[in-house]
Amino acid sequence: MKIGIIGAGNIGTYLGKIWAAKGHQILFSYGRDKAYLQSLAESIGLNARAGTPTDAVKFGDVVMITVPSEAVENALSSVGSLANKIILCCPIPTKLDRNLLEVGESVAEKITQLAPSAKVVGCLFYFPEFLCRNQHNVLNQSFAGYYCGNDIKAKVIAEELIEHLGLDPVDIGELENSSYLEIQNWFVSQKFHMMDKKAEIILHLN
Repeated sequence: MKIGIIGAGNIGTYLGKIWAAKGHQILFSYGRDKAYLQSLAESIGLNARAGTPTDAVKFGDVVMITVPSEAVENALSSVGSLANKIILCCPIPTKLDRNLLEVGESVAEKITQLAPSAKVVGCLFYFPEFLCRNQHNVLNQSFAGYYCGNDIKAKVIAEELIEHLGLDPVDIGELENSSYLEIQNWFVSQKFHMMDKKAEIILHLN
């Protein structure tokens, strides 16, 4: 499968490396700079390349969005048509927007406003390698990858890609539930720099 990743930070890079190792073709975009993206692609090998967000959309059977929540609109502003594209949305929250709690509108839902015919799936991935780097006892446990959306075929593809990450896919329903995933993603990201033992506790809440 061809996957265009918009957002080559820690999460986007990690996803791309695993999927490339599973035989998927990856295009990284929206990273630190062009040189970084090219170096990243070269370090992975034949299944990876670098480009722009526009390239990622044209290239991908699936588009994976892993940029800060407030940067999503900017990242998608010049990509062209997203009509009928399968978009997996795992925005990286930098702050908890109270409107998300009060109104319930998620970043994933906002993307459907920008591209009404896109097939958007909200995602939340738990990676013990990130959160519990020194707690090797948790690495043998099973962790979940949550997803939600309104398009059945898009969710089937999301499930497959989550399985290829070594996570157990958990379908939590329609896209309106993506706000819950984004709030939880904010909580986990805020704890990322805590002590590994505390991070292990967070994972056990999963």
